[in-house]
Amino acid sequence: APVENEDERPDEVPADDKPGEAAVSADTGAMLLTANVRGEVYVDGRHHGRLPARIKRLPPGEHRVRVVASALEGGNRTRELSVPVTAGQVTERRVVFNKGRLNLRVAPWANVKINGRNYGPTPLAPVSLLEGKHDVVLENAELKARKQLSVTIQAGQETELKVRMTE
Repeated sequence: APVENEDERPDEVPADDKPGEAAVSADTGAMLLTANVRGEVYVDGRHHGRLPARIKRLPPGEHRVRVVASALEGGNRTRELSVPVTAGQVTERRVVFNKGRLNLRVAPWANVKINGRNYGPTPLAPVSLLEGKHDVVLENAELKARKQLSVTIQAGQETELKVRMTE
């Protein structure tokens, strides 16, 4: 089952790569990145793994960070920011992807997939999604009906989608 409130899930901070290895030194700093979605982290164009991420031994100065949410999240999946790093310190940043909700009203019923993720049959509670465009597939095997739709979710708002599978 999908996680409805990922933004309420506490971030698991990654353990140090090697016990006893310092994240910072007199010449380098580090950054700790967390987010309210699953995703990948790039710093200065270099991939640094999944969120949450601890990036060690960075030279002091501004670093270009790009966070890409999982493809299953759909919507506006990329956030870019500039993060200053100071030698001898760990800079922490939380990247927030804004969400809205999709309320599906399907008659008589359908199995629901959003961005390739199966949500099961309707009726469903409203689904929390990233703001932006999402692909919705509704299927009713009894009626031999299939509908592919695109819906745009606005941050902080609920979007209602009414569909009749018999039309």
